[in-house]
Amino acid sequence: MYYADSLLDRFRHVDTLSSRGVGGERENAVRILREMETKYPNIRAQAYPRTGGQDAPHLDAYTAADGNFGGASAKPAPPPGWDWRSAAQDALGWAGRMAAEMAAGKEVDIAIERLVEVQSKNLSSGKFQICVKFPSEEMSYRLSRMNEVQRTSFVDKVSAMFREELLYSITPTEETE
Repeated sequence: MYYADSLLDRFRHVDTLSSRGVGGERENAVRILREMETKYPNIRAQAYPRTGGQDAPHLDAYTAADGNFGGASAKPAPPPGWDWRSAAQDALGWAGRMAAEMAAGKEVDIAIERLVEVQSKNLSSGKFQICVKFPSEEMSYRLSRMNEVQRTSFVDKVSAMFREELLYSITPTEETE
């Protein structure tokens, strides 16, 4: 699991306070540090990565390719001390994070497909009703296992389903024109 840079920065800050703090500040920092290490396994290794030499640059795919997708590179070869292993680890870590994000998005799609139902109908009172139905226990279980990005994506997709049903219901048909 990979943690956000803001969480890693907070961990480093609390770790610094646990070693340099005084009195209650230090005690609280040690307690928070223990809690973070329990809640986020392997956070220390990510906060303080061990690399053999210089760190590989953290680049997105477009910047790393420098607009050169498959052609000969116009850039000179890296210096002799370049740490290829670290660069490969960073690239594989990036690919793993992207794969995890894709899997997380797929999990949201599966939850919506299996659990969410949007229905509309004309009521006998002359009103029109649109409802979103889902089993509350199973939905609360699935939502509790999702991270913040997944929950936001879930809400956005269900909202889009509702919006689509509403637009369909208020669009005039040939019969009403």
